[in-house]
Amino acid sequence: MILRYGEGRGTNAREEYLAVFGLANELVEYARTPVSAGAGPTSRWYYEYTVTRPSGGGLRLILTLHIDGNDVMWAPSETTRVITVGTVH
Repeated sequence: MILRYGEGRGTNAREEYLAVFGLANELVEYARTPVSAGAGPTSRWYYEYTVTRPSGGGLRLILTLHIDGNDVMWAPSETTRVITVGTVH
């Protein structure tokens, strides 16, 4: 199961995360990564993402960085991130 959720509220103060959970007898969190946050007083960075299922099993998250606004004070340095969760051979 994949869940996107946020923390915080107010003008540009919300941070969002993407979490991957496994469902068995209980809920187990396998991975969590930030996908959106403030980059400056009126700017935001965010990752658009796709989810694929590799032939070896598991999940692959492909995240591509985007930035809105021109007063950027901080943003992730990785323009593309690939996160693999589970078994891949």
